Amino acid sequence: MVFHIMNLKFNVPSGQIKRIAENMSWLLRGLASFSKCSFFEFDENFINFINNLAERVLYGVPSEVLNLIRINIPVIHRTRAITLYQAGFTDIESLINTSIDELKINGISERVAIRIKSDIENLILNENDRRYQSQIREALEVGLDVNLIHRLYNEEGDDFVKVFIEILNDHFDILAYYVGDTRPHDVDGVINLEEGNIVIEGKRQKKDRIGPIEAEEVWGKGQRHEPIAYVTIGYPDFSTGSIENVPNTKITLLPHYVIGKFLIDFYEDKITRENIINALLSGEYLGYRKITKLTII
Repeated sequence: MVFHIMNLKFNVPSGQIKRIAENMSWLLRGLASFSKCSFFEFDENFINFINNLAERVLYGVPSEVLNLIRINIPVIHRTRAITLYQAGFTDIESLINTSIDELKINGISERVAIRIKSDIENLILNENDRRYQSQIREALEVGLDVNLIHRLYNEEGDDFVKVFIEILNDHFDILAYYVGDTRPHDVDGVINLEEGNIVIEGKRQKKDRIGPIEAEEVWGKGQRHEPIAYVTIGYPDFSTGSIENVPNTKITLLPHYVIGKFLIDFYEDKITRENIINALLSGEYLGYRKITKLTII
């Protein structure tokens, strides 16, 4: 605040203010280091106060805003950090769990909001969460309904497969229908191609990856449809055992996040309907490394 007043009242260049702040912060950190010496017997709360003050002086923000500044995202400078805090974004978790639209507040443009979300993605340790956030941002950038991405990552039970069938019909122009529990021991869905049927089974688990028994269940259930290919959709992904069995089973293993990748790439004209059909017919594990090779651009 002191430096802000200096800039307004005395017309001190911002670069000079920054140097003064850095020097003062350095002196305060030095003072905190000296205070740790047992000779002085300073209270720990006093040392913490000095360290906190050093950061406040350096960044020019109140104590409660430091959590946002410490994230170290280039576009979140002191003014934006204060704006975000006043809007209820107090830490990295609140930024991870919000949408781009909710970040567009008090002068923060959509471009800046997208940049914030993009930088936040690099800080998310959970791979599934990172892909989720990334695909939400990418969908918004290409003008795609982000609700489809939300549903891909959050729907459970029969609705998990229904999202994929909806995407096939409405976005890829691939004829598919939901079978579900209409017949006992049947697959979840069927894709109708001129060449024949592709049968679909969805497997969603909370944490553990889909093992071989679940991944290969589609083979037994789908026989009555005389399919030319078998597809199992998995959440969050497939186990090493399931992937290693693919050369023998020829079942296409499709992680849920790849569907989101297909959708976004399709809207960007990076893949075609034929690319997607060929991938479903491939009888392979469709991880990110594999589907990257499908892109046209």
